[in-house]
Amino acid sequence: MLGKIREQSGSWFFKTFLTVIALSFILWGVGELATGRFNSTAITINGTKIPAQSLSRAYQISVRNMEKRLQSELNDAQKQKLRLGERTIGSIIRETLLTDYASSLGVRVSDAQLNSVLRNMDNFKNADGVFDKNVYRNSLRTQNDMTVEGFEKLVKSQLSRMLLNSIFNTPALTEKQAIERVAKYNRAELDINVLKVGLNNISKVKEPTNEELKEFYDKTLENWQTAELRNFDVLNISAATIADSITITDKQAQEYYKDNINEFNVPNKRKASHILVKTEKQAKDILEKIKKGQNFETLAKKYSTDKFSAKSGGNIGKFAKNAMVAEFSDVAFSLKKGEISDVVKTLFGYHIIKITGIYPAYLQKFEAVKKDIKHKLAANKAEKLFAQTIEEVEDNIAGGETLADIAKRLNIPLKSFKDKTRWDGIVDSSMLAPVESTATRTSFTLNKGDISDKIDLADTNSIYVELTSIKAPIQEPFNLVKKDLIQKLVQKRTFKKLAEKATELNKLNRSGKSLKKIAKKENLSKQFSTIKGIDKNLNNAPSWFNGRIAAEFFNNPAAKALSAPIFQKDAYYIVEVAKRSIPAFTDEMLQQDKARINAEIANDLRLQYIKYLYENADISFNIPLIRSAMPGEVINEDILKR
Repeated sequence: MLGKIREQSGSWFFKTFLTVIALSFILWGVGELATGRFNSTAITINGTKIPAQSLSRAYQISVRNMEKRLQSELNDAQKQKLRLGERTIGSIIRETLLTDYASSLGVRVSDAQLNSVLRNMDNFKNADGVFDKNVYRNSLRTQNDMTVEGFEKLVKSQLSRMLLNSIFNTPALTEKQAIERVAKYNRAELDINVLKVGLNNISKVKEPTNEELKEFYDKTLENWQTAELRNFDVLNISAATIADSITITDKQAQEYYKDNINEFNVPNKRKASHILVKTEKQAKDILEKIKKGQNFETLAKKYSTDKFSAKSGGNIGKFAKNAMVAEFSDVAFSLKKGEISDVVKTLFGYHIIKITGIYPAYLQKFEAVKKDIKHKLAANKAEKLFAQTIEEVEDNIAGGETLADIAKRLNIPLKSFKDKTRWDGIVDSSMLAPVESTATRTSFTLNKGDISDKIDLADTNSIYVELTSIKAPIQEPFNLVKKDLIQKLVQKRTFKKLAEKATELNKLNRSGKSLKKIAKKENLSKQFSTIKGIDKNLNNAPSWFNGRIAAEFFNNPAAKALSAPIFQKDAYYIVEVAKRSIPAFTDEMLQQDKARINAEIANDLRLQYIKYLYENADISFNIPLIRSAMPGEVINEDILKR
């Protein structure tokens, strides 16, 4: 388990983790965790303070993601119906509780594990596809307005929560008969008959008359308008940009180095290899083989359940004492180079540890850390200048100045955007273009000449938007869009006719008439086919046979036909069960089902424990601040506490 994160770097597990981290950049990375700045506290969870600004950003991202999925803006009523505010708060509380619990158990993430994750993130690689420290540092600062220290703390928190999940992975179900009963359900297979009804199987619809086209045009006027276009200016004030213009001298960096010398102490480290197994008996048997002269590295490759380190003979690299769980570190740091431990028990299993290197603590030289010190001092100074600049801009806006005037006088970047539609602010990913997408959305809430309130993209990255002009939608005349009207109305009527035909045939099938006979009568025999061996996991299933269809058949063993035909790519599919069967079980299949069942049980245990943590947590809410952070949401304190 100690090498699990590195081992999984190419798997779905790792990709899922990177997605979570990417989301965390936005929800947490630019808040107090990553930048060290504090503002008014909206939620307190066992002493951990969640700033209102971090909550606001988390909520905004939840709203944007939902709007992107739905391809439309959400009004306040829709946000409330979707409970986006409650869900955002629930996610923050859950992640905070799990992080604290992992810390209380001594679950630690080593520097080696952290570095392995960072080196696999594409955002931090250079043109040659190799991790680059400068790319890493600049990406965090310029794109996310985050410090390296804050980001790495964020990643370690997420990793610790993932490692915590191993506690719930217990072999809960072992009885063979019980596993076989579940396997019969999970591994049942279907042979299905399919009748495909497509556009070629219906007669052409008549071309609509001029009167019908005009009626259709009048009913769908909004579809025959040009989009409303907006032009606007954006003033972007960022501490990262300010920091780039600040010069820190070697003397200033040297003074900081001397005044904060303890900050540059590198702790005592060990380099080790280990063999990790599940039982104490197995660990003792392996230890006995080592004592009799068998090679440690060979045994690690053969027996260790930490598959990543096993590949290199159990090598887990260098680590400081606080980077591993206490039981592991206490033993590792008591051994001399070349010594091998007795069996050591941790929450991950049973270890045999071999020390391969000892690295005494040392003080980093000034030249080695000078660049980092200068960056830190510039960032600190920029943060103060950022607050001062915001005050100046606010005063100038109140005095009636335009953003162009303010940008010129204060030497702040100003960018103009032309001919933006409402959809540009929704479809564009806020993670990739936060200034443009956020500004576009904001522009559609303004009147010509209006300047928005300050919009925080991060604690030290804010924008103002000024709407400079509006190009109103133009109604396209009937004669100009007549060809498009004909195409749309014919298409609408064609698909309606196709749906009616498929529904009629599906009703015949549900009444007991076989698809083969229906196909023959309707002269559709070439459209009839049989597909064999479809299971619950959709193996052998065609692309249109999705999980909903599978559930309709597998959850109801008596079902012979679908409740409705399935539409995909200009055709409907009518389906009936030809045969149900259960294949003979192999031991491998039963082990797979056992693992799947136990994983589901483990997840249920995890959810139950989260509930227990929540019920026993000390959580307080600043309701006025929460309401201001999530405008339009009806925040009920009683519901939050439940």
